Parts: sequence; structure tokens; C-alpha cells
Amino acid sequence: MKRKTFLLMLVGLCSIAIGAFAQNVAEVRIGNILPLSGGTANDGQQQRRGFDLAVEEINSAGGIKSLGGAKIKMIYADSRGDPQVGMSEAERLVTVEKVHLLVGAFQSAVTLPTVSIAEKYQIPYYVPNATSDGITEQGFKYVFRTQPKAEYGTRDLVQFLVESGVKTVAMAYENTEGGQTFANGVRKWLGLNAIKLVFEEAYPHGAADVNPMINKVKAINPDAFLANSYVQDALLIAKTMRELRFKPKWAIGWGGYADPTFVNNLELRKGWCYAGAWAPDMANSNVQSFIKSFESKYSGVTATSHAAFGFGAVYVIKEVFEKAASTKPDKVRDSFANLRISDPANKALASQYYKGNVLNFDATGQCTTGMYLMGQYQDGDGIKGFKTIWPRDVATVKAISPLP
Repeated sequence: MKRKTFLLMLVGLCSIAIGAFAQNVAEVRIGNILPLSGGTANDGQQQRRGFDLAVEEINSAGGIKSLGGAKIKMIYADSRGDPQVGMSEAERLVTVEKVHLLVGAFQSAVTLPTVSIAEKYQIPYYVPNATSDGITEQGFKYVFRTQPKAEYGTRDLVQFLVESGVKTVAMAYENTEGGQTFANGVRKWLGLNAIKLVFEEAYPHGAADVNPMINKVKAINPDAFLANSYVQDALLIAKTMRELRFKPKWAIGWGGYADPTFVNNLELRKGWCYAGAWAPDMANSNVQSFIKSFESKYSGVTATSHAAFGFGAVYVIKEVFEKAASTKPDKVRDSFANLRISDPANKALASQYYKGNVLNFDATGQCTTGMYLMGQYQDGDGIKGFKTIWPRDVATVKAISPLP
């Protein structure tokens, strides 16, 4: 009898001890900074849809199980594309909303200053898609990014040019943080591969007229024309090139060339290539499942890379909190640092192309397995017309060249 009583007391003490170390919370609070108004609102809203779809799926499936079924609560803040607004919103999310994690901020110019807010308060900050190299090169310990930084993306873009026999390149880019970072990467990799940069020009965001720039490029007649633009400028550049009958062997966009407005413009987009980390025909069953779920939930809205980045990001966040079994910043930070996702069935891998289907982070917080694909807009409505043409081993169609 005494032995039985002792064992029951021991079990009770163990249960109390386990309970002391386990953390049950009602919700995991995520502060998400996006441009929900202003010039890039379409992109921001598209990414928000991807976030919301994944949050709905995860919460419906029982939430974060290691936290007692805690639901993910996404608290959005509108940066309006303004770095100062982004910084004040990051501060508010941490100090007033008491978020457990910051996510953002779509544009590099907004992400760069806001990560310093997270570091100041030692709150983990997850970057799904801003590409500026400096985001993960400031020595911060609480910043993690899955999107390939510009150095990696431009490396992959130039490798495509090398394999396509390109000798001369012209480049245009918005005079923003993201545009400058893109240009720096392109210059570096072109130089290392002995491809000649015959023209470059930085233009203001929201340009009213790009005719003079395109006329100059046309006169030079490079093998490839590269453009880094948000969507309104992307449309203007493509329209002007068509009007001026400038048809290089390769027209390659970065940024806004994946926006639904561009994707759905069947006349302007055809033949354009897009350098990015995601394609709708990727050999990953989760990609098709995502597209089907997205277009079912948001009737009439095209699923694009920005939505995929948001969708996959939430599944990364789920894994981080499951493994942390805590909302404490240091535990969440360590979970990010030690994360490794390699199960092809994990929806986190639907967000972009990862070499070897492996997602993890290096000591700087950068995912090094993420790689850019080259896709091209060919026949087919909406995103169905976007086909992978490189790397060769994952290409689904033969490329069209020159620009039709």
C-alpha cells in the first residue's frame, strides 16, 4: 500500500514538473508588415492572401500542437511602402501588440530598417521575400530569411545567361534599395563570367516615360535586356518595348514581373522571362495543391509567387514554433537557427525552389539552399502560361527566343 501511494505521488510530481516546463498558450501572435496601400499594394495584398490561406489551414488542423493547440494570429501592419512608417509599425507590433515574431516587410527598403527594431528588442524577424543582401549581413542574431538574397538570385540569373550563350547585356532598375542591390549583383556576376554590360540606367519608381531609355537600349541591341521593376513600371517598360519594336533575344524581369497585373496581361507578357524563386509548374505536389486551394478561396485571383512566399512562410513558422514548444524569443530564435525541413510533403517547401528539397539557415540567418529558376510567359491564360525553362534538369518547356 505504501509502495502504491509512493508511486502515485511520484507520478503526480512528474506531471507537475512536466507542466511547469510545457507552455500552453491560446495564440501565437505574428506581427506582419506589408505594403497594403500605396504603389505596391497589389503585391502586398497578394502576399497577405497567401498568409491567410495557410493560417486558416493550420488553425483548422489543430494549430501548434506542441503549444497545446495554440492558434496562429496574424496581426497586419500597413507600411505603405514607407521605411519610416514600417519602423514605427514594427515598434508598435513589439511594444503594444506584444507579438512573438515579426514578419516582413516585402520591400527591401522597408525590411532593412525594420530588422534593427527586432534586434533591439531581441524578437525574431522572418523575411519571406525581400532580397537586399544587407538584410542578413548586419551581424544580427534574430533575423532569418528563406528567399535567396540578391547575390544568389543574380548569380543564378547570370548562370542562365552563360548557358544561353549571351555575350552582351543591358540593365535597367528602379533607383531603390532593391534595385541598387540587384544592379550590384548583376555587375559582379557578369564580370566574373566575362559577359559585357553595354548599358545600365537607374530610373525613378513610378516613371512617367521610359521611351528615351528604351530607345537607347534598342540602338545598342544587346543580347539580353534585364529589368528590375515594381509592377506599374514593369508594364510601362514592356508596353514601350512593344511600341518601339525592341525584341532582344532575352527580356528578363525581376520583381513586379510576377505581379498578377503583369501575369494576366497576355499581350505584354508573352516571351518575357522572370527570374524568381518559384514557378507554378515546379515538380512539387504541394505547389499544385496550393494553387488549387488559393484559387478556390480567392475566386478570380491568380496565384503567383508573392502569394506562394506568404503561404510557405506560415508553414515555416509552424515548424519553428512546433520545435520551440515555446513563444519565448530566445527559444524561437534557437528553433529558427536549428531548423531543417527536408520532407517533400511539408508545405513549407511549396513556397520556392530549394536545392535537394532542404530548407535550413546558416550562421547569418540566410537560407543557402534557395535557388532562382528562370520561367517564361508562353501560351496559356494567367499563371498557367508561366513555364520553367531553367535549370535545364527541371525545365518543363523549350524557351522562346527572341522576344516575339
